[in-house]
Order: sequence, then C-alpha cells, then structure tokens
Amino acid sequence: MQAVFPGINIETPVTGEKVVEFRKFLLIFETNRKLLKYQMIVRVYRFCTCI
Repeated sequence: MQAVFPGINIETPVTGEKVVEFRKFLLIFETNRKLLKYQMIVRVYRFCTCI
C-alpha cells in the first residue's frame, strides 16, 4: 500500500472512505489535466489562425 499512499504508514489501516477520497482526487486531477491540455491546444490554434 505504501507505493499507492506514500504519506500513509503501513500501520495505519486504510479505510474505504480514504480510498474513495483518493479516487475522487485522482479523477479531479485527471480531469483538470485534460482541461489544461485542451486549453493549450485551443490557444495554440487561435494563435496560429491569427497570423
């Protein structure tokens, strides 16, 4: 479990709640990354069409 949760000791029992929180965080992080990538593509596209 240490590889997945670097901040949590092995002694600490990982509750289902914590796993759900972690999954939610990953999902939001992934979505944000895709949105940022999309925004960058749009910006580059707009910049190219302006020239």
